Amino acid sequence: GPLRSLPLATVVNNFKAILDQGNRLVSLIATDVGAYGQDCGLNVIELLKRLFAEDGDFQLILNDFNPRWLIKYSDELIPLLAENADKIDYILMPIQSGSEKILDLMQREHTAAGLRESFKALKRAVPGIKVGTHVLVGFPGETEADFTDTVDLLRELDFYYLKVFKYDDRPGIK
Repeated sequence: GPLRSLPLATVVNNFKAILDQGNRLVSLIATDVGAYGQDCGLNVIELLKRLFAEDGDFQLILNDFNPRWLIKYSDELIPLLAENADKIDYILMPIQSGSEKILDLMQREHTAAGLRESFKALKRAVPGIKVGTHVLVGFPGETEADFTDTVDLLRELDFYYLKVFKYDDRPGIK
């Protein structure tokens, strides 16, 4: 369905309530956390600035943060994450593949080259940041060379953890 972001004030108030209950580890969960605000004239940078500005000893987990947003917002996002590194537990960034051809077939809105550049910049700015990922293997049309591209990218970028999923054809799913 269409993207539906909660109002920023609602997210911030929910976040404060979670902290007020004594919780210190807060997970932002969405189909794509990085897409926050695209439907209402905001973006994830504004969301993170507001959350990081809250008082308290807390850490965020950014679940399902699509690489396209790291690439798109890298000039603002990377310094923001570096400035608040102590408030980040980890980021789950599902890269899906390291093959440009497969990313194109999957209709992903990022490239392996763009990910490589932005991810390396993130690791330079925040050396200890934990970023996990998952990839999908066996996508229709994937060759041994495409698979090797993925393995090579995973080795080069040195993710904190990796989950591998086997492609499963599901009727009605694009």
